[in-house]
Amino acid sequence: TVLSMTAQTSETLVTSTLVGIFRAVSKAPVNVGSRIAVGQTIGMIEVMRLSDEITAPVSGEVSAIFVQDGQPVEYGQALFEIIADVVEEGQEIDA
Repeated sequence: TVLSMTAQTSETLVTSTLVGIFRAVSKAPVNVGSRIAVGQTIGMIEVMRLSDEITAPVSGEVSAIFVQDGQPVEYGQALFEIIADVVEEGQEIDA
């Protein structure tokens, strides 16, 4: 158990770090409404047959997906939006 005052939410935008082709994760597809954990692989960018994983920077719920599998993406292009749980001091939550 952890103490915190309030639980808030914040939106986090996940953007492409490379120019390439977006690839969805086939083993555990991420959809709008999916719960994800920090560090979880949520997609990949393929560049010249090499793949770079896109990992979730926060835990939370996927609120938007801006790209489709096989779509070309640019550096800095929005890929996902995640509503992250932000916890503050004082409120008791399960950990």
